[in-house]
Amino acid sequence: MDCNIPYHPGLLLGRSVDMKRLQLGYMLVDEEVRPICPTVRFTTSQFTYVHSLKDICDILSIPPEYALKVKARKITDEVVKACLDAIGNRDSSFSVIFKISFLQQKHYLPSNAVTSRQNSNKEEATKNSLLAAAIADLDSINLCRSIQDFGTHWVKALEVGNEMITIMKISCEDSEKFTKLDNKIRQSLKAHKGPITSEVLMSLLNFAKEVDKKLSKKHYKDVQLQIQYCCFEGLPNYPASITGMVKAIESFMDICTGWTEKHRYTEECQLGSNLMTLRSGVDVEEKSTLQSMRNAFQSFVSGAGGNDVKASAVEYHPSGEGSVDFDDIENDGHESFVVLDNQNLQTFYYLRATLQTFDNETAFTDSRSYSSLALSQYPEATYNLFEKIYNGLCDCDEAVERIQKFLASKQFLDDVRVVEGNKVLKKIQTIHLAVHDAVHNLDLVSLPSESSLQDVLNVNALEIVENFIETVTSILPPGSDLDLLMIGKTGHGKSSTGNSILGKDKFAASSDNISVTTRTSVGWVNIDGRTIKVVDTPGVCDTNLEEEEDSIEMAIKSISDAIANCPDGFHALLLIIRFGIRMTTEERKAIGLLKCVLGEDVIKSNSICVITYGDNFELEMSKSKTTFEEWCRNQRGFLGDLFQECKYRCVLFNNKAEDAKAKKSQLIELVAKVDSLKGNGTRYTNAIFQFAQNVRSKIIAEKQVPQVSEDMVRDIQMIIVHLNGMIGNTSQSHYKEELSRLKERVDNLNNRVSEAEAGQFGKLVDTIFELASTIHSKMDEIADRPAPDTPDNALDQTVEQEIGNGQVVNQEDTSTDNTFLDRFRGELQGYYDTEISPQNSMVNEMVSEKVKEQVQQEHQCFSGDSTVCLSTGEQITLSKLRIGDKVLCRNSNGQLGFETVYMFGHQDAQVFSNFVVLETLNSQVYLTDKHYIYCEREGEERCLAAKDVNTGDSLLFVSGDNLTQSTVLRVGYERKQGLFAPFTNSGTIVVDGLLASCYVNVLQPQSCHGWLWPMRQLYKLSPGTLAYLNGSSSNQPIPKWARAFTKLL
Repeated sequence: MDCNIPYHPGLLLGRSVDMKRLQLGYMLVDEEVRPICPTVRFTTSQFTYVHSLKDICDILSIPPEYALKVKARKITDEVVKACLDAIGNRDSSFSVIFKISFLQQKHYLPSNAVTSRQNSNKEEATKNSLLAAAIADLDSINLCRSIQDFGTHWVKALEVGNEMITIMKISCEDSEKFTKLDNKIRQSLKAHKGPITSEVLMSLLNFAKEVDKKLSKKHYKDVQLQIQYCCFEGLPNYPASITGMVKAIESFMDICTGWTEKHRYTEECQLGSNLMTLRSGVDVEEKSTLQSMRNAFQSFVSGAGGNDVKASAVEYHPSGEGSVDFDDIENDGHESFVVLDNQNLQTFYYLRATLQTFDNETAFTDSRSYSSLALSQYPEATYNLFEKIYNGLCDCDEAVERIQKFLASKQFLDDVRVVEGNKVLKKIQTIHLAVHDAVHNLDLVSLPSESSLQDVLNVNALEIVENFIETVTSILPPGSDLDLLMIGKTGHGKSSTGNSILGKDKFAASSDNISVTTRTSVGWVNIDGRTIKVVDTPGVCDTNLEEEEDSIEMAIKSISDAIANCPDGFHALLLIIRFGIRMTTEERKAIGLLKCVLGEDVIKSNSICVITYGDNFELEMSKSKTTFEEWCRNQRGFLGDLFQECKYRCVLFNNKAEDAKAKKSQLIELVAKVDSLKGNGTRYTNAIFQFAQNVRSKIIAEKQVPQVSEDMVRDIQMIIVHLNGMIGNTSQSHYKEELSRLKERVDNLNNRVSEAEAGQFGKLVDTIFELASTIHSKMDEIADRPAPDTPDNALDQTVEQEIGNGQVVNQEDTSTDNTFLDRFRGELQGYYDTEISPQNSMVNEMVSEKVKEQVQQEHQCFSGDSTVCLSTGEQITLSKLRIGDKVLCRNSNGQLGFETVYMFGHQDAQVFSNFVVLETLNSQVYLTDKHYIYCEREGEERCLAAKDVNTGDSLLFVSGDNLTQSTVLRVGYERKQGLFAPFTNSGTIVVDGLLASCYVNVLQPQSCHGWLWPMRQLYKLSPGTLAYLNGSSSNQPIPKWARAFTKLL
């Protein structure tokens, strides 16, 4: 049996080939055997739409097994690969292949030249062959490996000629445009496949002009046109337009006509040494004149190849009888523009090789199916089998690519999902290897049976990957419950993000910069078995407040409220940032304040940046095709530093999305980011949270209010949410399942309230107990019902049941059946609104106020390792400074001098607090944010709180006997140990070389200095009396008068 394959170097007439192992074998004929070389001079031109493997095999005249081996990368053939890649999605792309082939000669051996593998001697055949050296060369480049036998075929014939294959692919996601283009080209070609006639070319040219004109318009920019050219020699150009492509095809057909005319007078044929190369069309100025066509033909007949051509390993020169001088031939009157050249005609190449099986192979029997050159001889079932194998290869390739890309994106993935994804990838790779093995075993001799490939063909690799991705992107990853704290500026979409997470409008939201969140709110939701708590705080550092200090005050209040509402800490801090808005100075300070209060590592360890207004991002980045991850990593300045500090844990949120899947996907990605945090399932907490818990316990004991735990509040809220969902919304098929879930929640809450002290919750205990009893009774009734005979009867069958007050109703009446649910929902909601919520709010407000006081107290001093200069010239830290020491300061005359420290406003060496870091070219100074310092701004000396100092301001440092200015380069925050506030007679002090005030921004420095005049006079009269009145100690480092004065203010 014969089969054709494209020519490859080394396919010599009479040589054995193993098409299963893809190895070249030995020469099986002696050099005395001469090939028969008839001249054909025949042109074939055809086109075909490409929708299947069979379309490719038909137009290229190759067996489907060969195409499968190319697809599986067992054989390197860029032309066949390009044609296979043209098979696209019928809904969004179509491809047409045009092939013009000129057959000059066919070299073949007699069919009996090689009779049997068994009667041949390898060594003799190879030793006596003149091409032994060529085979040795092939061995040296690893084209011919160890040969165990003669293989499956031997080379019977070689076709010599020239050929051009053009692949046109048009794709468009717009179905309307795509359909119009598809219909137009079908009308021009008038068939799915057929010969390229002059009528077809003319019709196609008319179509091409119209389509090229449309593609140049803006509203057709979404249409993608790709044209590829496969040829032996370099073309004058490679047009990227359809018009240029048609002209190139027509020009090559005319060249083939010229070859027929020219070689009519001679039998001589010299072979070139090029192989077919693939080039994509490029935009060039396309000539349409007669001269351009002549130039094209001239380049063909002169043998000018491009730089991309590959040299063949073997050249074959058939002998000819004499030669003809084309200058002596008179013009025969041919009117074609084709020029007949008399140069050396290096214009023909090996096109295809015909392989023949060994016809007396004993292993072959008539009961086996054989491959065949005549593709029409394949039955439809056989081609269906090949199509299944091809689809399996495509699905495996796409499946591996999709799962690898999905895993690399790290979206929606926690550690558990990554492990699951790697298992899926391993499974797909196993399937991939099995399909490749099936392709490897194809030998172009015997056809595989479908039964032998059942295990491979029945597994859909792409479906496995799609199911995994669908599961990951539609269901939250398994894990513990989550507490999320949202911090952000008004107008950045903070409340809308909270609503998107909860899937309901829990928080009031506004699209403008007017804050609608005036107090901290809390919402709960249960999604895919995980309870998520979201805490929405008022805007942090809103620039629409009248004074900057009011903005900082709001930030401290928001953080204090958040701590009060998250007594056990939080799993993740969500920093809400609006896309397209520059970070303001106030926001930068707010981030620093967060780090000061919650801990220096809170951004690094437990924060996630949620970028809102995702719809604006998609619109702005649609042209540049920039991905969200690329955008995040391209940010510079403060925002870039923030992203880097949180390790690029960023999520894009479109709170306006209406597609349910898109909304769920962004939530899943957020939860996956939270789960990826270090210490998965561990809440973030620090000393300030412990302080809040202690204050809460103390307030509950003092006020004698019911001690409502966080878990109890959550359970009540989740039961109310569950009841809302069940009433009127639960179908009969899911009623039992939902009731079972409700039972579990109610039982948990029943256990909590039952364990509380007697009388603490009064009516709540009775309500929960009655609800639990009713649910248990209802579950027993459902369990006792007889099973219906069929699923249809289950919906039609009416079952009388007793509910609540004994009323007998029909099971189909869902609204009546849920009467008891509605009653208990009203009772629970009423109890929560009138009892639990007011008491809980009162406690939280009191805790928040205490936390706020604590935070403010920690922001009024210098750190313990800051230094001062004594009158002795010694430099000591503030932790060693004592009352009575004289330190460097600026006196009332504006001169540097030494003044006595008469008392401390704060003196605690053990406490850790948060400091503003002011960095200049040569210094770094640390102060709490409310401490006054002196600086130059706009040429004027000012006394500002440290938190109000900006980059570009100039601080006053001591240099010799004078003060010099040094520009602030960076403002940051850092947590340090020790809090000290020494007071001097002048009200100023030099700390770390910086001129600072002794006071904080409770009042203006002059006012503070005036208020403390009695203290200075008392020190002069009796320092011991002043120390007694201060009443400070290690347990209470702030003096009594200072605490009273601060509370009064």
